[in-house]
Amino acid sequence: PGAASGVYTFKMKGANGSIGSSSDVGTISIETIMELTDYSPKSGSTLGGTKLTLTGKHFGTVATDNPVKVGNNYCYVIETADTEITCRIGDLTTQSA
Repeated sequence: PGAASGVYTFKMKGANGSIGSSSDVGTISIETIMELTDYSPKSGSTLGGTKLTLTGKHFGTVATDNPVKVGNNYCYVIETADTEITCRIGDLTTQSA
């Protein structure tokens, strides 16, 4: 689920041959763009549990397509839309130093 923003070039291969490669005209490129413009609140509990709102552009509308992490901890998605994700930061007490 999800991919970092960028341009990806790949080759598709099937039983009857393939299309696309870095050396021929059939190259297939997919550009993924996600833009984070702001987040709130700017601080929260050191134990986790803070409800975080991310605003931006081109987020997915399916919660599992928008993995969010704060440090090494997941922020569990509550709601998602094209321009906003709301999530709750997981338990930070298990974070390693």
